[in-house]
Amino acid sequence: MKKNLIFVLLLLFLVVGCKRPFVAPPPENGPIAQAVVSLYQLTLPGVTVSQGDILGKHYQPGSDSWNVITCVNLQLPNQKEQKDCNNSFQLFKLDSERWILDGKVNNQKLWIEVTL
Repeated sequence: MKKNLIFVLLLLFLVVGCKRPFVAPPPENGPIAQAVVSLYQLTLPGVTVSQGDILGKHYQPGSDSWNVITCVNLQLPNQKEQKDCNNSFQLFKLDSERWILDGKVNNQKLWIEVTL
């Protein structure tokens, strides 16, 4: 009887006590990449920004946000092409159900709403 009680309590703890809180899945990569391109365009006048690629997203439970690692292709005014990768972006879901991307581009802290 005692073994059964311990087993039931252990099972109950595993089922109830170990549940991870619900984490809202982030938006698809396309809208995030477009938001990244928009942030680069705001800070780099005269530079053509294209092909925002999302390398990956990592959930940050302490801040309830997603770290986003991304790269963009830049065409400089002298026609040289350059790739810039950035790991400073954080993706947050507001209580209004809107997603916000913030981070540093060209040493400027910026944010933008991710349009879904």
